[in-house]
Amino acid sequence: MDQHFLLQVQSSSTADAGEVGFVGAQIQSNNDFACLITACPADGDGAYYAGLNDGSVRITSTLANSWFRLQGLSFAFVAPVQGLVNFSYGRLILSGTTSANDKITNSFDFPGQNASGAFVFSDLAVDNAFSSAVLTSLTINACLFDGDVCQTDHQLTQNQAQFAVDNINLAEVPEPATIGLMLMGVAGLTAARRRKASNKGSN
Repeated sequence: MDQHFLLQVQSSSTADAGEVGFVGAQIQSNNDFACLITACPADGDGAYYAGLNDGSVRITSTLANSWFRLQGLSFAFVAPVQGLVNFSYGRLILSGTTSANDKITNSFDFPGQNASGAFVFSDLAVDNAFSSAVLTSLTINACLFDGDVCQTDHQLTQNQAQFAVDNINLAEVPEPATIGLMLMGVAGLTAARRRKASNKGSN
């Protein structure tokens, strides 16, 4: 992602009002200390964002009159402890607000483990609903998944809904009013060039 986007780390919506904790961080894949605290996913490419302890991250554009589309990302499960068996303990959840102020949500099973037992990064196949949606904001979080439904009870999840995301690919989309002004500007330049050319021809 480039510098035109703002990432806001948020606590779990189900956390108690007075509950404050460590819910997100940028982690270097080769940081041995960080990987002792959480089971770092394999195949990370440099730094990645880790959503921890049921936290989420909200993405918005810092440019005025600018929206965006989600083109893709890489994601992985961040195990709260080492040595978990190969099972989809959670799902990544994408929640977007569109330019029409509609809500769009989808969830995706985390990729599993490699031969060494480490959970791995994988490219997310963004569905058509998200790839075509023009967004004003995107929130990424995770849930614990029992094979049927996401568990949302904070007492049950116990801060174990964790995730890693990397290579977030967002495409900026100007607001329609801005596009209109741009087109008017282009039309004005074209008309000016035609007048100039016409004046030269009449001389």
